Amino acid sequence: MAAKSRTRRVLLIAAAVLGVLAIVLLLLPRATPVDAAAVVRGPIAETVYDQGQARVRNSYVAAAPVAGRLTRIALQVGDRVSAGQVVARIAPAAAALLDSSVRAQRQAVLASAQADLDRALAEKARAETTLARTWRRPLRKRRSGRRGPG
Repeated sequence: MAAKSRTRRVLLIAAAVLGVLAIVLLLLPRATPVDAAAVVRGPIAETVYDQGQARVRNSYVAAAPVAGRLTRIALQVGDRVSAGQVVARIAPAAAALLDSSVRAQRQAVLASAQADLDRALAEKARAETTLARTWRRPLRKRRSGRRGPG
């Protein structure tokens, strides 16, 4: 009985080893056939000549960073365009009339800017006065702090 179980165990191990070996052999990369040649310097001898047509697959929206009205498009679908060619013209938009709320808001902004300017000018005058005093003080101290010889 011991011999039978031993034989069975050896057969199972051998089958497992053969299975693993078969899987490894199946997963190994196959060799790829290639053409080998010596490297030489020379001109390229292959050229391709062909004609074709380009078709638009995607359309794009062009935007201008100015307010206005598009007055004229000089091209039709399919026309050729060269660099620098005028494609469309934009007329400037008329200035919007200021209503009372917009006018009041802009006047408030102007008054605030004027107040900031006045404050900055006052700060400048105060700084100039302080600078002038600072330059005068050390002279007085030096003069009053003089001592005679010995």
